[in-house]
Amino acid sequence: MQLYPTKEKKFNAKKYEKKLKKKENKSNPVIRDNSQEDKPPATITDNIKLVTEILSVFFKALPRHLHVKLAKLHIKVATGDAAQTAILYGAVSGAVACLVELLDSITNLSHLKTKSISIVPDYLSDKSDVDVNIFLSISSFGAISTLGKSLWKFIMLKYIKK
Repeated sequence: MQLYPTKEKKFNAKKYEKKLKKKENKSNPVIRDNSQEDKPPATITDNIKLVTEILSVFFKALPRHLHVKLAKLHIKVATGDAAQTAILYGAVSGAVACLVELLDSITNLSHLKTKSISIVPDYLSDKSDVDVNIFLSISSFGAISTLGKSLWKFIMLKYIKK
């Protein structure tokens, strides 16, 4: 039930034309013609932005294809003082647990056995010792896919207008 008449909307031709131009620009990317443009050469900040964009795409695609095999991680924690050794042992144990969980969540961590990781406090010696074997592998398809995505981002940023 309507008690009063509604106002008729006025048609604004200028706004309508602007919307059409925006839709055309989005649907049809224009390839830049470097010979016609008189643009100054790229600055260092432009190059840094380009490199960071490409690296962000690279590092987003890489963990999906990267396989990590943690063969062994043996850490002997030692300092001259027994109390310092105990404190450092707790810190190292927590850091290693977080590191292993981070590797497992980001990449494909495999061959993780309880014997392959050991953290031992040594109250008698003065120097700590670390023995780590980590193998990183990537399939050829994964490498080509990751590099292809990075190359596509470079082409999109460098040669095609948004």
